[in-house]
Amino acid sequence: MPVPTPPPRYAPDIPLPPNAYVPGHGQPHPVNDPLGHLFNSPELAPLPLDHLPDDPAFRRCALAALLATDPRWLHALDLFNEGFSWEAHEAWEQFWHALGRTTPEARVVQGLIHLAAAAVKIREGKPAGVTKHTQRARELLGGAGAAGLGGGGDGSRLDRPLFQFPPGSNR
Repeated sequence: MPVPTPPPRYAPDIPLPPNAYVPGHGQPHPVNDPLGHLFNSPELAPLPLDHLPDDPAFRRCALAALLATDPRWLHALDLFNEGFSWEAHEAWEQFWHALGRTTPEARVVQGLIHLAAAAVKIREGKPAGVTKHTQRARELLGGAGAAGLGGGGDGSRLDRPLFQFPPGSNR
């Protein structure tokens, strides 16, 4: 059987961590432990948000263009796509704060953070946490056309579970 080809990376010049952190699995904490792979990592430099247009539609487009060229954003996508869910969560959280935490743009990033948190809960074997985080991600990403999601009659709606557990599992 052929080995599947991994998806292309968005920021191939930025190395991936040596391992994916899963809380409670005996690994050093990536940020707080001196042996962690993100210990003493620099904080996100300020995003040039003051140059974005005031009109919401133009602002979203300009922000999308800004993020599409930001290596830190692209690396966060790589982290998530490659299974480094905890690390992607941390990377996106910096953008969430930079975007003001309550702005429409920040809410989309918060939805991504919750998807990453759900993936961490899968690895931890905590189905209730998966359900909680996917529900919150659905709320943040599925409303009012956020990121173009929700509402489509083509099966793209986010009103059904993103993850299914086998019958008899402890939810």
